[in-house]
Amino acid sequence: MIQDISFLETLSEKEFKNGLAECIKHAIIGDAELFEMIERSSYEDLAHGEKLATLVSRSSAFKVGVVSRDEREKGERAILNFGHTVGHAIEAAMHYDIAHGEAVAVGMYIIADICARLGKLSDDEHLRITRLIDRLGLIKQKIFPDTESILHEMTFDKKNEAGQIRFVLIENLFNPIYNVGVETGVVRDAINSFIGRS
Repeated sequence: MIQDISFLETLSEKEFKNGLAECIKHAIIGDAELFEMIERSSYEDLAHGEKLATLVSRSSAFKVGVVSRDEREKGERAILNFGHTVGHAIEAAMHYDIAHGEAVAVGMYIIADICARLGKLSDDEHLRITRLIDRLGLIKQKIFPDTESILHEMTFDKKNEAGQIRFVLIENLFNPIYNVGVETGVVRDAINSFIGRS
């Protein structure tokens, strides 16, 4: 795979962070080395330094691997939706007045909380995810829709079954599980917690 990353230098910070959110998603759901590299790096190093090539190559290789193993979207490929069920609902509730990467970052933040509430993530793992998203400044938006509006938009997600919202979760870092039903009360509490954070 040959990649020319020089054009990325022309991106605005907002657009680069849209892509960075996807890279972090790939790291969370299956690339421990990538996650640890991002943890050790500043935003400047990732956006303009020598680590940019590693960020792009590892992230794209991870996605290619998942897609090639599930070309017809029969199973594993669903893990690429980590954070997207919530993120898409936020985009819709905000009439798309939010960057896609930022909405996905919020989605990952909330899903990490859900996983912690369900005992699938330790407190330390939960903190590692949210601290990374915060440190890299992926969430700039200060005002979000109310929780019920976000929940309402989730009901239209194509992955839902029998009226239940289905999610991609993680059982510990780097171990995704998909098509998981979660009680609405747990989802509501996680969204409320995010919206109410100072």
